[in-house]
Amino acid sequence: MTAVDDAAAGSPDRSPAAAPAPEASADRPGCRGPRAVWRDTRWLGLEILALTTFVFARPVLVPMGSSVETFITRGADRLDVLVYLVIIVAGPALVLVAVDVVARIVAAGALLLTHAVVVGALAGLAAWQIGENVTALSFLPLAGPACVLVGAGVGVLRLRTAALGTFLRYGSLLVLVVVGQFAFTTKTGQILLGGRHVGVDAEASAAVRAAVGDDGPPVVLMVFDGMPTELLLDGDGAIDAELYPNLAELAGTSTWYRNHTTVAPMTLEAVPAILSGRAGSRTDAPLASSYPDNLFTLFGDTYDVHALEPLTALCPVSLCPDDTGWPVNDLVGDSLDVWDQQMHGRDDPGFFVPGAFDGRVDTIDEWLNAQDFGRGDRPALHVMHALVPHDPWHHLPDGSGYETATGDPTGMLFYRWSLVGAEVGRQRHILQMQLADRYVGQVMARLRAAGTFDDAMVVVTADHGYAFNADDAVRGVTEDN
Repeated sequence: MTAVDDAAAGSPDRSPAAAPAPEASADRPGCRGPRAVWRDTRWLGLEILALTTFVFARPVLVPMGSSVETFITRGADRLDVLVYLVIIVAGPALVLVAVDVVARIVAAGALLLTHAVVVGALAGLAAWQIGENVTALSFLPLAGPACVLVGAGVGVLRLRTAALGTFLRYGSLLVLVVVGQFAFTTKTGQILLGGRHVGVDAEASAAVRAAVGDDGPPVVLMVFDGMPTELLLDGDGAIDAELYPNLAELAGTSTWYRNHTTVAPMTLEAVPAILSGRAGSRTDAPLASSYPDNLFTLFGDTYDVHALEPLTALCPVSLCPDDTGWPVNDLVGDSLDVWDQQMHGRDDPGFFVPGAFDGRVDTIDEWLNAQDFGRGDRPALHVMHALVPHDPWHHLPDGSGYETATGDPTGMLFYRWSLVGAEVGRQRHILQMQLADRYVGQVMARLRAAGTFDDAMVVVTADHGYAFNADDAVRGVTEDN
């Protein structure tokens, strides 16, 4: 606190966090040096940090911390998450502290007044958020004016009562709670703690090297997201060669393990199980640290690893470095979207994993075009997790998109079918399964052109399926499906 603060408050601030009063000669506007400016505003900065943590960082970091797939999709590594965390926590506070600094430099007498306005505005936003969490505040006609009155009252209270400043300064400890919760209790926090930096399993790698030598067969694993076996069948227990000619052709040269099932209806649990052979739990993040013994760490020392892993990150960054650029800008934009949703009382389930499904066809095409299925100095492991035929159902078999009036098929609400719409959903899903079949055909053709098809181990599987029964669940097992 400063002498100006105490005079405006009407009583001296005796709190242990109070800053010493500046010299009397420094009260004149324009006479403040950098050290005095820092001394006069540092405690006010703690007050702002307390409020911005509550208003901005807390509501953003809680959902973002639980959406590790968003950070994986954006290509975030440990350093990226650290920079993101600093921006979200410190960024709003630093901007508003700068306002206080400018007020001190321009006119010392305006410092506390400016600070009270900032505190009041943040308090009004906090009141709005609390109201939205308790009830649908945004639908109440007088909600906005009420929150403005709350903010104005808090601002006046800060102007006249030094004790509120002391309370807010101690309240800045909330930042430690929010950051600690994000770093140590969320799945995204595991990236910050090195979840993508697991090493290769040396013992397993030695066993692979001894078994295959320098001339191991190429290995190609294709995981199609959301491909139900039922939709592959022709009615006689075989793959429908008319709808899926490439899968039928592959089946003619392969072993089909018909008694199969997914271990989970959710991608973030099912794909790690496929890649590691271990059924995890919902508390396990889809990261290398949660599944250290996996296909990539097994083959990494012996094979050249090429992975398309859009929603999981079991391949360590030492084997699969991300070259998509700096993801922090996108993550900050995602966080602003989350904050806007919460301020408007919305919870948009389509937000998370931003961009992963919008550009999925281009992503798969680019990855496939970059693959060399010929023999090199070392054998190659190609792992492709393709986000087709997963909904939304907007693609034709050739990969082109089409527009629909309602997005999802009529009759699907909260991943459950009504009494109508399931058959249309089934037809649209088959179109995208034919797109998956086209990708299988491209891989087979590329392997044959490279002369490696006969030697290669080619595996096609899915992480989960869908059901298309009226008045039944789209995802999730029921007696009927």
